[in-house]
Amino acid sequence: MEKEKVIVEQRITVGEITLLPLTRIFMYYQDVKGSLVCAGSKNLIGIVAVSPKWKRAINVDGEEVPIGQYVEQVPEVKELLQSM
Repeated sequence: MEKEKVIVEQRITVGEITLLPLTRIFMYYQDVKGSLVCAGSKNLIGIVAVSPKWKRAINVDGEEVPIGQYVEQVPEVKELLQSM
């Protein structure tokens, strides 16, 4: 069985800029002849950067992506952006 989830990690605030790191958590497990086989990973997929004047989303390759892409993956991003 596989499970995958994208979450927002703890906010990082420096001056007037707030960073929201987005992380993908992946877990795999399977019963093999009475034994449990497990694997997992946790990887940064991007960052949403917010200042009083602008909002931007950047993927791990350093490319700007639409913020809506991350809002679709993690509804919590929309809530956090509205609270800022």
